Amino acid sequence: MRKTLKKRPTIGVLAGIQVYYGTILGNFIGPLLHGVSSAAENRQCNLLLACGMEGSSYTAAHPAWPLPSPEVDYVPVGPWNTDGLIVVNPLFSEARSHYVQGLIAAGHPVVFAATGEAGPTVAIDNVGTIRQAVLHLMAHGHRQIAFIAGYPNDPTGDSGIRLRAFQQVVREHGLAADPNLIAYGNHGINGGQQAMHQILDSGIPFTAVLASNDESAIGAMSVLKAAGLRIPEDVAIIGNDDTVEAITQVPPLTTFHSSPFRMGYQALELLLDSIAGRRKTLDGITIPTQFIVRQSCGCQPGVIPQVMISDSKAPVSRRDVTAVTSYLAKTMTEVALAGTQRLSPGEVRLRCKHLVETFIESLRSKNPAGFRLSLEQTLTRVESLEDDIYVWNATLSALESGLGSIQKMMDWSPIDQQPEAILAEARAAITQHMQRQHRRLIAHQIWIADRIGQLNARLLAALDEAQIYEILASYLPQLGTQHISVAFFEAEGSDPFARCSLRKVSEQGKEVRSPSRQFPPKGLYDEPYRLVLLPIAGREEMPGFVAFDAANLEICAHIVWQLVTFLKVVRLYREATQGRQLAEEANRLKSRFLSTVSHELRTPLGLIVGLSEMLLQKGQNDGAQTGRDLKRIHASAQHLDGLIRDVLDLAQNEMGELKLVCAPLDLADVLKVVATVGEQLAQDKGLEWQASIPKNLPRVWGDRTRLRQIVLNLINNAVKFTAQGQVTLRVSAMNEIVTVEVSDTGLGILPEEQSVVFDEFRQSERTTALGYGGLGLGLAICKRLVELHGGNIGVRSSGEAGAGSTFYFTLPAIKNDTELSAPETTLHNRAVLLLAERSGNGERLRDHLIQQGFDVEMAWMDATTHGLPYWLRSQPGAVILEQGTATEQGWDVMKALRENPLTRDIPVLFYALDGRQDRGSVLELNYLTKPLNKTELIQALEQQEINKRAGEREETILIVDDEPGTLELNVRMVAAWSPKCHILKARNGKEALNIIEEAQPDLVLLDLMMPELDGFGVLEAMRSDPCSRDIPVIVLTGQTLTFEDMKNLGLGVTSVLKKGMFSANETLSHIEAALARSGTLGSEAQRVVRKAMAYLHEHYMESVSLEDAAHYVSISKEYLARCFRQETGLTLVTYLNRYRVNQAKALLEKGEGNLTEIALETGFSSSAYFSRVFREEVGMSPRDYKRPAK
Repeated sequence: MRKTLKKRPTIGVLAGIQVYYGTILGNFIGPLLHGVSSAAENRQCNLLLACGMEGSSYTAAHPAWPLPSPEVDYVPVGPWNTDGLIVVNPLFSEARSHYVQGLIAAGHPVVFAATGEAGPTVAIDNVGTIRQAVLHLMAHGHRQIAFIAGYPNDPTGDSGIRLRAFQQVVREHGLAADPNLIAYGNHGINGGQQAMHQILDSGIPFTAVLASNDESAIGAMSVLKAAGLRIPEDVAIIGNDDTVEAITQVPPLTTFHSSPFRMGYQALELLLDSIAGRRKTLDGITIPTQFIVRQSCGCQPGVIPQVMISDSKAPVSRRDVTAVTSYLAKTMTEVALAGTQRLSPGEVRLRCKHLVETFIESLRSKNPAGFRLSLEQTLTRVESLEDDIYVWNATLSALESGLGSIQKMMDWSPIDQQPEAILAEARAAITQHMQRQHRRLIAHQIWIADRIGQLNARLLAALDEAQIYEILASYLPQLGTQHISVAFFEAEGSDPFARCSLRKVSEQGKEVRSPSRQFPPKGLYDEPYRLVLLPIAGREEMPGFVAFDAANLEICAHIVWQLVTFLKVVRLYREATQGRQLAEEANRLKSRFLSTVSHELRTPLGLIVGLSEMLLQKGQNDGAQTGRDLKRIHASAQHLDGLIRDVLDLAQNEMGELKLVCAPLDLADVLKVVATVGEQLAQDKGLEWQASIPKNLPRVWGDRTRLRQIVLNLINNAVKFTAQGQVTLRVSAMNEIVTVEVSDTGLGILPEEQSVVFDEFRQSERTTALGYGGLGLGLAICKRLVELHGGNIGVRSSGEAGAGSTFYFTLPAIKNDTELSAPETTLHNRAVLLLAERSGNGERLRDHLIQQGFDVEMAWMDATTHGLPYWLRSQPGAVILEQGTATEQGWDVMKALRENPLTRDIPVLFYALDGRQDRGSVLELNYLTKPLNKTELIQALEQQEINKRAGEREETILIVDDEPGTLELNVRMVAAWSPKCHILKARNGKEALNIIEEAQPDLVLLDLMMPELDGFGVLEAMRSDPCSRDIPVIVLTGQTLTFEDMKNLGLGVTSVLKKGMFSANETLSHIEAALARSGTLGSEAQRVVRKAMAYLHEHYMESVSLEDAAHYVSISKEYLARCFRQETGLTLVTYLNRYRVNQAKALLEKGEGNLTEIALETGFSSSAYFSRVFREEVGMSPRDYKRPAK
């Protein structure tokens, strides 16, 4: 497996533990990787760091590894793309251990960082560290020392070595050796807490604790404090590794600095030297630790840490400057290397040597400038690398320990204070740099947090991967990361990680596909590159990795978690968008299906029903058998039509399109017709019928048609499944709940089936076994309709044959009539209801119609309006809708009007009015639903007064429909109603327009839903032609209108209105003329009188006569006088005087003006005439009326 060495070697780093805990770089492995990266930068080699990460802060063994398995995340760092590997122990797995040992056996260079595996290792002096800690505790008088070990499954690594070293020292010095004083803490805070609890629970006395690492020690400290034990007075404690958190404890934790940075640096140098052939054998390296004495062990603040002096002998000659300098520089270097994290060993040695030389020179010259400058340069360099400045305080202590040698060498007086003064100044400089470093760190962290916050905010707005990558590319350089690549694995055969699709974020759109084990693809990065690879951890739906440049390891995990989160978000958004699009497409297909079912099934059914009905009426004198056959055909067709209607209702309910047209209802009135039908059904089958419907029931809020459908469905079922006995309809009210019950003496329903009979397509097994048919939809539809009304439905039955069953449903009663009052007013019968938008021109139209004698009530109808019911309750004489309302809700209004028997004959007009551009348009839209009901068709034709004019001349009616059978049926129905009418047929919109242009029909029956040119296209063309714009049109639509149908119809109305073919005044006149044709708004005499009243109200202050009003309404004064007396019981002059008196009373009450001024202001010719008329109407003089009562 050994490769031929390339010009620039590539080193990989694998770790048996995860590198990141959440988003935080590990306390030990982080500095180690920084050391490796620093050495790689100095040695100019390529570097690949495999860094595992997990969400848990305490689960260490989840590494990034080149051998796929469930407990690791795969990353492509292995023997295939490296020239050597640094493996960080412990591995925690036999499989991983065997894998690495196999690489070594195959000749691939491997160096271990930390102990645990057989092979060349760079490790700290675990034995010496533990020995020194125990001896220090013994110096404080402790002989019963507890030990918190590391991992139990790491017997050959640091955990096992430290445990055995502790046990050896305990034996050597005869200390308490109870096994209950040893517990495993798994090198974590939680583990340390559990271990401390275990030791305390053992009851074995102890006075000190030594922990295998700082995290365990910190956990133990929290438990000791919770148990009421003081540190160090009751229990002293020492940790290991000198983590950031150690000094923040109370008291500060005494520990050992192990310099993982130095371990990593030397591990890479050792490996590169071996690869380059500069080392024939790979011997292990042991790195000493530095004892960091704080207060948790019992020492007091200010104690100078013990310095680990080299075994090198002190210089022989006291005047040997070179020997003294070399000795002190080496001592200082050992101390500095034990604590530094970012400086290379070579740079540390040079700086220590220079400090010693300048210190000696400063003493000799009695000028500290040289030493001051050297120290400032060193501290500035350390600060720029964000390394630990405090280490140089210990380094100065090492220098201070050599003052005796320097004194002998220079023969200065012991009382000379110059060395101490220089060192005191140096320590002050270190303190100053530490403070500055701390403040810069805080400022930098705030800035980083702000950048990350802004990054998150930007990422929240991203809708796709491209936007995420673009945002990252703009923000990462600010966070100290120059480039990032995102790779997703692609399977090939049985290998799920065979290839990867890699995108470099800084290069938008560039995607590279290559074998994953050849990462990085040639030319993707400039050499030498230093990359850190983090897996997209725990994301099975998108396995891959993210590659960063290794300049800023601290920020990498945070970016990966953010990237993974937002990639998932945008993918979920894309899936949701696709799902919504699929759902919308499904809804469109469903709507199309409903339209198709309605058209393709109900059209031929309509023909069967219509033709059979015509034959029944026509063939009453035919044979009895033929009549019975026709009745069966007619009844079967109606039954089939009902089943199809049920299916459509159910489908509309599932799509949220099943709507109610509600109004306050008296159930006694609503169910009167149903009771009559039910009685007939029962009698036809020889059953007894009983109905109990009280007259004083509270009103309910409901849809008249749907409530009748529910009850009739229940009655049909009762009759169907009852062979003999009785069917009962009963209505009752209690506690603001109205209950409707239908009981029978039929088969009954088994208790176990009662919970499912309201499900779709479900039938009782008993009824099925007895041969009763049906789709099982009726009760399901009843349930949905009752729930839409806010009620509940259920059944009661013992299940015994003959005991029957009772189906019931409840409805909430209306508490009081105030709940039903309209927002502004209640309409008067025969009034015009104007539904307008607040931003429209409704007020202008209202004022014009009032002036023309119409009684008008206006209601605001915006997009959020949900108030149709109170309009239905008012039963207006006509409805006018403004264009915007027509688009949004106009067809809903028309549908609601048509479905209510009390309002189905009300004419509806749509209008658009733009006063600024003096444009407008009006569309009178009467419509019928297909298949046509003969009675409804005749009523519609009679409203157009076709039959009345037929005696004067031959009326022409054009019928337009693309379905030949339906067209022929409609023609026959119209011909049967009025044989004198001339009927024309058109099979499509274009043919209809040609016939209209040639024949100028008196009425058009127009199907809206036609291919090519639909009904709205025909209407639009008719309205744009002066010759056809006044031809009345009755439009025909399918009985089942889907949401899409309703939307298209609304848009069709808008397309016609937007043409704006008339001026504003012409539009107002056309609306007036259309209303005048309606027979629901009162007689011509009534309109004349209202118009004259409007004229009087406007001109009462002037001298107005009967002749003036007659001239205004364009009729003779005699006819106006007769109409006025007929409609009001008053003469016009009397009405005018009464109106003037009412205006005068208001002025008198306000106390405005004298009597003469008020008389003239209200239109009276003199004050005397005013006083006489006022006394006749009010019964007192104006002066007395004005005088306040005593």
